Amino acid sequence: MKKSLYILLLILSVSCQNTDPEKKAEETPGSTQGAESAGEELNTETHTLHELASPIFKPDSGALSAAEFEVGEIASLDQVQGTPLDEKKIAPFRHLLVYNRDSTLAADLFSYSYISVEKGGKTVLTPGEPDTEIALVDLKNKTRRRLLFTGPSFIVADARWTENGKLIIIGGEQLQKEIKPVAWKIDVRKNEMESLNYPDTLSMDLASYVEQKINGVPRSGQRF
Repeated sequence: MKKSLYILLLILSVSCQNTDPEKKAEETPGSTQGAESAGEELNTETHTLHELASPIFKPDSGALSAAEFEVGEIASLDQVQGTPLDEKKIAPFRHLLVYNRDSTLAADLFSYSYISVEKGGKTVLTPGEPDTEIALVDLKNKTRRRLLFTGPSFIVADARWTENGKLIIIGGEQLQKEIKPVAWKIDVRKNEMESLNYPDTLSMDLASYVEQKINGVPRSGQRF
């Protein structure tokens, strides 16, 4: 009888140790920390998107919320080889490059779609190619490689790097006299891209807005 009682108490003791919530938390600290880290990363990206989009797009409601963008699927970027950086071609666009935190990388948003011309003794950037290319400039290795290529209906307006090294790009799809805001999140380390679409259209001439912006012209949202 005493032996049976001893075995029963031993089983109960082991059972209590296995169900101790503090023990479980100690055994799986990575899962909680991982979830918190992912949440903070998403908050940072949403905040960055809001800072990019709100000065450009002005819906009738008076405020555009980054949380309203509908998240698309994550896709792998095409494996495009970098080419030697053309210093002469990039020179008129250097002030428009979007540098990452340590300035080793930069996003080139405009050198493919615009050309540099002289007007009235001033250098002016005017639309050239109808398509849009976003490229990654590696300033250490002096190379440039394509990240994203879109047709003529898409317009890129601005971009910014997040603390975690992702590139957030804001732009839109021109639909006759309306624009549908679009954003892209690009992870250059994983070579992945996520598209985000705003669920509504806005009355705005985004192409004129961008052309004025890159030429340093004081501007407000161009309305039709």
